[in-house]
Amino acid sequence: MARRRERAQRDRRLEKLAIEVLTALGEREATIAATEQRASAALQVMITDESLTVSEAVLWCAGAISHREATRLRHLTAGTLQPG
Repeated sequence: MARRRERAQRDRRLEKLAIEVLTALGEREATIAATEQRASAALQVMITDESLTVSEAVLWCAGAISHREATRLRHLTAGTLQPG
């Protein structure tokens, strides 16, 4: 009887901990998505409004992003601007 109660208590603790892990991971994903959208929008302004090429924008970012990453980020903004 005591063993069954201990098992049930442990299961409740583990369930709460699993929820905490999943919540934290969800928050992380939301934060990453928001920061990538900001970077994407800024990159798009550099290219569109300031008339830079992708390569020039990458150079202005001092090596923090690659050409491939810049292209990926641009597609994030392009996807939000299209009617849907």
